[in-house]
Amino acid sequence: MIVIICLLLGSVLAIFGQDFAYSLHAILPNVYPLTFLVIVTISSYLFYMLAIAITFYRVIKHKMKVKYLEILGVVVIISFIMSRWSTFVLAMWWS
Repeated sequence: MIVIICLLLGSVLAIFGQDFAYSLHAILPNVYPLTFLVIVTISSYLFYMLAIAITFYRVIKHKMKVKYLEILGVVVIISFIMSRWSTFVLAMWWS
C-alpha cells in the first residue's frame, strides 16, 4: 500500500511538476519557478527511491519470492521512466 502511494505521489510530482512550480511561484513570487521545479523534481525522486527501498526490503524479508521480484521490477521500470521525464523537463528549464 505504501509503495503504491509513493509511486502515485512520485508520478504526480513528475508529470505535473511544471504546473506545481508555476503555482508555487504565484504564491511566492520572490522565488524563481526553477527553484520550485528543482524541489518538486527532487521530491519525486525521493518518493521513487522510497518505493524501491520498501520493495527491496520486502524482497529480502521474504527471501526472494517471485511475486516480490516482479513487483520490484515493475517499480524500478516505472520509477526509471518517470524520473527520466522529470529530468528532461528540468533540463529544458535550465537551457
